[in-house]
Amino acid sequence: MSYFSRTYFSLPVILLILLVLHFFPFSTFASGLSENLNESKTLTSQKLSAEEKKEAIDQLSVISKVFVEVAAEVKPAVVNINTETTISGNLPSNSDDPYFDFYFNPNQPRKSQGLGSGFIINNEGLILTNYHVIQDAKTISVRLSDQREFEAKLIGSDEQSDVALIKIEGENLPVAKLGDSDKVQVGEWVIAVGSPFSFEFTVTAGIISAMKRSGVTGARFENYIQTDAAINPGNSGGPLVNLNGEVIGINTAIVSRSGGFQGLGFAIPINFVKAIIPQLQDYGEVKHGVIGVAVQPLDKDLAKKYNIPENNGVIISEVYKDSPAEKEGLVKGDIILEVNSRKIDSVNSFIFEIGMILIGAKAEMKVFHEGQEKQVSVEVAPAESVIFQEAGKDSVTDKELGLTVSNITETLAKQYKISPGIKGVVIIELKSNSVAGKSELKEGNIITEINRKKINNVEDYKKEISKANIKNGILFLINKDNSSEYIILEQK
Repeated sequence: MSYFSRTYFSLPVILLILLVLHFFPFSTFASGLSENLNESKTLTSQKLSAEEKKEAIDQLSVISKVFVEVAAEVKPAVVNINTETTISGNLPSNSDDPYFDFYFNPNQPRKSQGLGSGFIINNEGLILTNYHVIQDAKTISVRLSDQREFEAKLIGSDEQSDVALIKIEGENLPVAKLGDSDKVQVGEWVIAVGSPFSFEFTVTAGIISAMKRSGVTGARFENYIQTDAAINPGNSGGPLVNLNGEVIGINTAIVSRSGGFQGLGFAIPINFVKAIIPQLQDYGEVKHGVIGVAVQPLDKDLAKKYNIPENNGVIISEVYKDSPAEKEGLVKGDIILEVNSRKIDSVNSFIFEIGMILIGAKAEMKVFHEGQEKQVSVEVAPAESVIFQEAGKDSVTDKELGLTVSNITETLAKQYKISPGIKGVVIIELKSNSVAGKSELKEGNIITEINRKKINNVEDYKKEISKANIKNGILFLINKDNSSEYIILEQK
């Protein structure tokens, strides 16, 4: 059967070949084919003249010199950062020998060292780097490309954006120029400088491959510049620089299956960093504000219903009572199109743009309201003031410990990615210099027990914390990232 089918369908093909040969002799066909092959061979094997070769080399040399000059200009301001952290083990000891435990017990405190990069931004010795580079560091050492070494002190840090500001004392410090990340375009050349795998002051080059990337690190403020310039462990905190020698981002993360560079590197836009530097200097932290709304993506169906382009804005799904947004007349169903003249095309971009605005300043927004566009000016307020309005009696501030906890609401569950079914109270604020602020506790952690007593809500928290004594130590069982951990808070 199959043989017949192949034979049957080959007959028209044979007839077609015979007709072609009849009207188009083979010699003509072969001659044309030969000419085409010879022409192709000539093109591929043709050598450049000496003049053409010199011109090509001159052009490449000019491009090369640009990279050389930019690297030479930026490299002196880039620093190598070494940190030392004291950590305690969390592995159980299986030995009954006290001498073994003394020397080998994994629960004995031990030191851990870290490596990263940074860059000097002014003559006073301020250095930008990543929060995760200096996180929990007891000591921070900085080395310049001229081999000068300094001990640095932490000025301020912000875990939610992964930015930190440290300072050294020195003279004649080289300074990096800060550029404008809003002007960055996909396809333009960039240079990354840092200390990958301890190879200090390494320079790599590539292009901007994408903008406004999110879902990379899990940080609250993700709006990354994506590049294929090689970024590896140790590059964190170093600058991403354009061909004008201006820093346009802080190299922060990679996506890799091997742990090394695979063509996907990400940098925090420098404009966002410039916006939060004053708070890092003044307060040692960033007080990110809100306007009092919950938003969701504008998907295809919602966009069709509102007769506006898809991915053009975010739709308000909740307006909190007595919030700045409510006072300015925003309601559920309004679509936020722009914030401070910047287009909003995702929930992440909305959070990012609001996060750049100082508390007390205005967010100038273009909103699609009741069938038409309008301009709305909304004051940015402290996050806790809005969350408390939503929670009402469901929150409590513990001044002695320096934290604020709340019952787990639907909004907080979304904000902190809390899995369904988890009971307890969620930490929504930590004072940086408090007992809780200096501990391992983080915003978004859920307190499920206090001194072995279960905590289901704020009332349980108030009841059990009133019995506890900070001088004797308070045992907390917390849930973070869907796993449980005991933490002791103690007044030292």
